[in-house]
Amino acid sequence: MPGIHSNNDEKVRILAWTKKKVPIKIICKRKRRARSTIMKLLSSAKALPSNAVLKHKFGGGRRRKTSYAADTFLRIEIQTKP
Repeated sequence: MPGIHSNNDEKVRILAWTKKKVPIKIICKRKRRARSTIMKLLSSAKALPSNAVLKHKFGGGRRRKTSYAADTFLRIEIQTKP
């Protein structure tokens, strides 16, 4: 499953396994995730209360690759539609 976002169930299982002292290497093999992914999940979960679930991160912060003229045209087209 590399390249697919983690859902909440998967995150909860990973956090439960780390509380049970399962080695991270085994968690990586079971979930087919990179070690860095598991470590990022654990570091972001430290600041949360024990019953909270991490939210899904949507999209990136980069703008679309369109020209200024195309953006202007799309804005005008959207504003003129009823």
